[in-house]
Amino acid sequence: MRKLNFAKDWEWQLVAIVLIAFMFGGAHRVGAVERIGPLKQTLRETPRSDGLPVVVAPGLDVTALSAINEAGEFFEIEGFLTMAWRDDRLELNEDEGPAYRHFTQEEIWTPPVEMVNAINYRRYSYMMTADRSGMVTYVERFHAQLSESFALEEFPFDQQRLRVVIHPFLAPESSIVFATEDTGSAISRESYARLAAWSIDDMTYVPGTVSVYSRVPQSVEARFDINVSRRSGFYIWKVFLPMIVMTIIPWSVFWVDVKEFDWQMKIPIATMLALVAFEFAVARDLPRVPYVTFLDAVFLTSFMFVFVSIVEIVVVYHLPRAGWREHATRIHWHARWAVPLAYVSLLLILILIFFE
Repeated sequence: MRKLNFAKDWEWQLVAIVLIAFMFGGAHRVGAVERIGPLKQTLRETPRSDGLPVVVAPGLDVTALSAINEAGEFFEIEGFLTMAWRDDRLELNEDEGPAYRHFTQEEIWTPPVEMVNAINYRRYSYMMTADRSGMVTYVERFHAQLSESFALEEFPFDQQRLRVVIHPFLAPESSIVFATEDTGSAISRESYARLAAWSIDDMTYVPGTVSVYSRVPQSVEARFDINVSRRSGFYIWKVFLPMIVMTIIPWSVFWVDVKEFDWQMKIPIATMLALVAFEFAVARDLPRVPYVTFLDAVFLTSFMFVFVSIVEIVVVYHLPRAGWREHATRIHWHARWAVPLAYVSLLLILILIFFE
């Protein structure tokens, strides 16, 4: 039987070299994991180790204002949410590594923020990059349905402020602070980004500090206010004009003889029923607010003047029966100009009250 000679048999020498290399490589990989593991864990912690808050500059680019629902008290937008902050641990020399590096949220620390007034929120995709100076930029595309309390006193000639409110998720005030200026927010000027019933005026960024959570007494806030104005043409031609015409129709009874009680009463009663049905049709698309809007005030004024016409008819009908026919004729004649003048004057007063 042949005795093995490790010094001279090259096959066994080769096997020994491979085994030694494998053992050394395994040990090297274990050491690499031990070194990289803590590094990744460190990058996922807050960048500032000196106790100061991380300055986060948020931004909002609205690509589409999808809906404004006053009855449901919400609005929908689509766009890009951006954030920028500095992480000194990601700094590189000028000749070291690429100019921009891509990361995921599992690799480095990301500000734990959310839209607190969101009813539904969907993130489509995101991207996070860091340059050599350690400046990290986060961009995500989203669709959000956001709650909003509308101020409808001047409806339908109102302006609204649609708020997108961003808070840190249960983070104390000392961990994050929002920059005084955003990263350059904007609203798309494309036709598909807007609604026919609304015009978008501008968008403002307001940072601040608020008390919101029971477990966190104070929290920072970044608020984007989208200012919109209602296009009132629909309501002028489809609501106000028909309503005013229906209010004027009962005034025709002032030219009918005072003894024609039956014909006089039919006109304002039919108009009153039409106004009631018209008011219900319009109110169906509005929230049940506890205050009177401008449209409500005009409706109530129109109802009141139709009722005044009914009262006048009853009065001038009974006066001749009591021997006061001349007085009834005089009241009927003066009502031809007094009632329209009073109606127009009251509408002007309402305009001054609601739009002063």
